[in-house]
Amino acid sequence: MNRTVRGDHAFRMTFACTALACCIALFAALLPIGHWQDEYAVFPHMREGGLDAVWSRVLHWSPRPFSEGLIYVYSLAVFAFGRPLIGAALALAWLLFAVLLLLPARWAPRGVARRALLLLALAIWCGCLLGHPVAEFFYWPMATLAYVPTVATLAFVCLTLIASGMTLRGSTRPILAASTERAPLLAQAAGTSGSAADSGAGDTFDGASDGGSARASVEAAAVGSVGSVASAVAPTPRAAVPPCLPLCVALAVAATSTEVGAMFVAAFGLLVVVASTLDRGALRALKWVGLPVVLAFGVIGLLYFGRVTQSIEVMGQATVAHHLAPALRASVHAVLVAMVSLDGTSSGVLNVVAGLAVKGLFTIGCRRLLAPFMTPPPASHAAPAMSLHRLPAVGMELALPNAGTHEAAGPGASPAGIPVLLAAFACACLGVVALSIGAAFYQFGLLCCERHDTFRQCLVYLGLASAAAAWAAGRRHRRCGVRPGAVSRVTAPRPVQGASLLLAGAAIAFLAALPALHADFRSYRRFAAVRAQNWQAGRAPGDTMSFAQHPPGRVVGGMVVEQGRYERGPNTPAWIDGVLMLFGKRSVTLK
Repeated sequence: MNRTVRGDHAFRMTFACTALACCIALFAALLPIGHWQDEYAVFPHMREGGLDAVWSRVLHWSPRPFSEGLIYVYSLAVFAFGRPLIGAALALAWLLFAVLLLLPARWAPRGVARRALLLLALAIWCGCLLGHPVAEFFYWPMATLAYVPTVATLAFVCLTLIASGMTLRGSTRPILAASTERAPLLAQAAGTSGSAADSGAGDTFDGASDGGSARASVEAAAVGSVGSVASAVAPTPRAAVPPCLPLCVALAVAATSTEVGAMFVAAFGLLVVVASTLDRGALRALKWVGLPVVLAFGVIGLLYFGRVTQSIEVMGQATVAHHLAPALRASVHAVLVAMVSLDGTSSGVLNVVAGLAVKGLFTIGCRRLLAPFMTPPPASHAAPAMSLHRLPAVGMELALPNAGTHEAAGPGASPAGIPVLLAAFACACLGVVALSIGAAFYQFGLLCCERHDTFRQCLVYLGLASAAAAWAAGRRHRRCGVRPGAVSRVTAPRPVQGASLLLAGAAIAFLAALPALHADFRSYRRFAAVRAQNWQAGRAPGDTMSFAQHPPGRVVGGMVVEQGRYERGPNTPAWIDGVLMLFGKRSVTLK
């Protein structure tokens, strides 16, 4: 591949990354106008009860030790600064998301492979943001501090597994052409064997000039003298092997941040056990899955004995809630819609067609983006271990790699185990989507709530990305014969095709979200002014206050309660009672 083509591909990859980053930046610009919901009711109890109130919630209502701890710290900051700090809390959660999405790139090989992994991370982030409601998930601090760490850690595990299976096989060149250290030796030896150099000067490799440089001609001549050496290529550059501790911590955070995160970790752990029986390369992954699985089952146990058995959250059909068979029947259609539609909830024709287009482009784009780096090299091109080879044409011995060996890679797994682990991750993602829908029907009698729908879409995109990576890693290139005396050519990677598909899918979803973004940006100042006005009214002296409301944002959301005057008492709605408790008021007028 000449420099012009390489430069064009690099530009297109960079353009795709920049476009996706700009899309994310537009959503991030709305963080300061996020909204509160349960904070009004929960924070007063945390202020009065301290850690005892937190542990009471963990043991009896919200078995999320990690995220409940974050929420408690956030409440302390709110009372310390006397401000809601919505933008700051959301920004920190988004920063965590960004760090965990981009961090696995440090374990990918440098160059095009690392750029491809960064593009995949940005595409996953856009998939989490586009095409479906995100108000509760990304713009409500209490939910964001629970669900964003869960998705961020799961994305970290997914991308780390992909980085562990990456190689630069697609960009390797013939061993002699890539070895500048051997060029002087070959040139010196070729001085005594000009006829050999002349006869082999025509067999050049990609990147050599048309006339053939002197070094390329000498190298081609040397390789042409022994056909067995001609097919040898440079050792595949590999990523640094990521340590197992970050993966263990990531899964532990996911298991202790949300209940559905615990479901995923439990399911993934069980699938890893099954995978290890099919491929021993995945067996060592058990050492970073074991502890999180124990924590996950602990969270599931607290959830079952705390909330599930109480039957106090039935909001839908009583004939479905807490009835296993009806709940499973009701979930079948919802699971299909969540998998194929754009927003995950509507079965309209346009929504389903758009969803199939976006998710199909995402899956194929991931496959093409990763294929040049995830595919194991053919036997004729594999060449890690070094040994001495005699080159009769130049009368010297040269250290060349032996075929048939491969460096171990991955987080506690062999290269062969990476596709199996990725497949297990994909099955866990898509399986938990179905499991969470069935659990919602069983617990509530309906699909609740928006943040759960958003989380399921995040799992769908993570599952598709890991499935595409497993597909790429498990597929081998065709073995191609190499004629004796010719330098082997290795197909250069073209991940730019995958980048174009990912960008096209994101563009379709972005066009669907553009009107909502435009509407919220137009109302930006009004949202900020109303919130500042309400906070100032609550902190003003007196035992009564007025609370202004505005229509919910189309992206950032919000709550609207029936207008009127409310006084604190046993029949006061919980949200309004929380407002009165937070500001220490006796009555409030909603307008």
